[in-house]
Amino acid sequence: MHAFATVTDPNFIIGTEVLLHSIIKFNPDFKGEFVIIHHELPMKYMTRLSANFKVKFHAASPELMHQLKVLGEELPNYSRIWKRFLSVEIFGMEQYDSVLYVDSDILCLGSLDRLWQMSGDLVACPDGTQNMVRDKSTFIKTSASKTTDPFFESGFNSGMMLVRQPILQRHTYKELLDKITPQFYQQVRTGHADQYLLNHFFESNVRLAPEKYNYIGGWRNKNANETDSAILLHYPRYPKPWQTRNLLKRRLKGEKMPMSWRLWHRAWRDYCRTYPGNNKLENQFLSRILAS
Repeated sequence: MHAFATVTDPNFIIGTEVLLHSIIKFNPDFKGEFVIIHHELPMKYMTRLSANFKVKFHAASPELMHQLKVLGEELPNYSRIWKRFLSVEIFGMEQYDSVLYVDSDILCLGSLDRLWQMSGDLVACPDGTQNMVRDKSTFIKTSASKTTDPFFESGFNSGMMLVRQPILQRHTYKELLDKITPQFYQQVRTGHADQYLLNHFFESNVRLAPEKYNYIGGWRNKNANETDSAILLHYPRYPKPWQTRNLLKRRLKGEKMPMSWRLWHRAWRDYCRTYPGNNKLENQFLSRILAS
């Protein structure tokens, strides 16, 4: 049995809906389960997702939440970004042969068949640009040719991870949780959470996939050709594509909407046409402007 998993909360619910819709649209033959990882997601959002998609809900474990509470008490910044750790839940899903994890601020633009066919217990996309690496202690990006400090030679972005047995085991999950401590995160200077942990834990056991499976979209992507090859288009920075008022302010200032953002809003409009009633008409109207 295979699974597709993502994390959501009330602020990401629209992103989750568009993600699921786009995955199904381009991968209609996927026969696995869709798993929504969450912590105390209100019932109205569970009902909303269940109305349009056949999903299973997976609550973050009390053990993980305890580790995050202790971490946040010692390092206050992590009390603000603790939800970034919820992706760790996939490693305890030993009922599946494989799990494809994708952040909810990602849009699917094509078939994932070739990704599923890649070998390796853990498949993910490289983190960073050519000749740039992350310091193993601070996680700050630096030039590989200039640093003398230890760095990750095969660093990966945790926004997309294809994980298979034998990694999907309870003992893997427990070992990961044991590392989520103030001591382990004491020197991190970048605000990374799960990605720092997973790069340390799986440093020598990751198969790197082409960038198109976790293509970072942003305001730098002004040229349509820059996103032509993307299969999974990632929006890791703020504002998120569904934060229409913030984006509209930029448009009113004369900024051109990047193709990556226009693609997301076209997908949202397609979702709204397929499943009408979930999104306010005002948001749909603003999205139409942003998609043009």
